[in-house]
Amino acid sequence: MLDLGCGDGSITILVDERVGARRVYGVDLDDKALARASERGLSVFKADLSRDPIPLPDESVDLVLALEVIEHLVNPDHMLREARRVLRSGGSLVISTPNLAS
Repeated sequence: MLDLGCGDGSITILVDERVGARRVYGVDLDDKALARASERGLSVFKADLSRDPIPLPDESVDLVLALEVIEHLVNPDHMLREARRVLRSGGSLVISTPNLAS
């Protein structure tokens, strides 16, 4: 499982409790948040999701999360291409974003 914009990993861990991933990765820009996510057991990478490659091999994860992050990106298409690249065939991409009209 890969969480794009994982923050401190607190939500990532909750999702992992439900899906039981063998390995859990997180990507974020915030050094302090990544340190906390690492303490929670995530394998973490620092990357700008608008421009940097995700440091994982092609077709290496079954689940990619992007929860409340896509609306913050200058280039969301880059993140979507990278998510597709690292997803295994038949994998799932879960994206959530706030509803500005609510």
